Amino acid sequence: MRKSESFTLLILLAFSITSDIYLLPTVNALQVSTQISFWNSPMYVYAGTSFTVNATLSEAGNTQSLITDEKLKVTTLSSPDGSNITLSLSPNTHGHYIFTVTPTKPGLYSYQLNYKGDSTYTLASSMFPMMVISTEDTGQAPGGLTKTEITVTASRYDPIEGSAVNITAKLEPPVPGAVLKFTLTPKEGSPQVYNVSASAPGSYMLTFTPDKTGPWMFQVNYGGDSIYAPSSIHNGLIVFSHDIVDTLIEYRIADKSANGAYIKGVTIASTIYPAGSKPLSNITDVSGGYTFHKLVPGRYNFTISKPGYINATDSVTIKEGDHVQRSILLTQKNSVTPTTIIGVPGFPHVAILSGLLIGILLIHLQKTHKRIRFRHYF
Repeated sequence: MRKSESFTLLILLAFSITSDIYLLPTVNALQVSTQISFWNSPMYVYAGTSFTVNATLSEAGNTQSLITDEKLKVTTLSSPDGSNITLSLSPNTHGHYIFTVTPTKPGLYSYQLNYKGDSTYTLASSMFPMMVISTEDTGQAPGGLTKTEITVTASRYDPIEGSAVNITAKLEPPVPGAVLKFTLTPKEGSPQVYNVSASAPGSYMLTFTPDKTGPWMFQVNYGGDSIYAPSSIHNGLIVFSHDIVDTLIEYRIADKSANGAYIKGVTIASTIYPAGSKPLSNITDVSGGYTFHKLVPGRYNFTISKPGYINATDSVTIKEGDHVQRSILLTQKNSVTPTTIIGVPGFPHVAILSGLLIGILLIHLQKTHKRIRFRHYF
């Protein structure tokens, strides 16, 4: 068997071993769903060299909303060299969780990242495989072929059952005429396979509608040819049913006249809300933020207020499953520029006002003088 075939076989083995370990979090009505995202470097790993894993913990479907005050646990699922790591990771100043592993033998390594959850956030779990090969790094893939690499993203990692998800893949370097195979597998059910051609050089997109709730694995494969090596990548989705999906509006309030500093204690209250909803009202925390969860779809109007600031208003229309972020700037009342009198160029305002008063006084005296002369004549 050629090395390229062995490499592809082991990647497929990684998928079969790990397809059952994605966990569906138990969602409490008051909890916010979470997800763990990760990427590793380098993509091709050789025995005796190190690779680094970089992960983030965020609200599900919103990777920009990082959760940075929690710990992640790392455990080994499989390792040909017998190594077994258990780590408790804290985030760095950028909210990223980072660890490095140095495998000593070729084969399939896999690791799992876990977040235990709390009263605010749901638990989250994510697994990734890493293939280690023994060939020295010559700048080429095994067999002297040119390396290829696939990167993949999804429009949402927490879709609702029956809603469409766009899965976008990039093949580097772009290979003319290459077709990528997308395989999507639910935890219970048969794989769904799609062969996708490039929409632009190296760019591929599949629009997929999950018909089952729970975890889905998706794998994207390039089979290679006589010049380019095969490559593969895995990722996952958690598909929610309609009764547990979260529809939310996240506000962040800042001071327009204080270099955008966040404002604590701002009241955000709804003045218009859809039928079936209750009036909404709450205050922002030290980060100037507050998130309204489990909202009824429709139109909301909000008044944003705090003593010492000019009130602001905001209008938002949301659909089921939307995660809407709003940033509002409030202006301090004492920072409003007073109305000024527009003067004549070259003349101070005081001089203009004084001239007007003198003119009015002269006109008054002139009229009075005329009345005196008239009485004296008669």
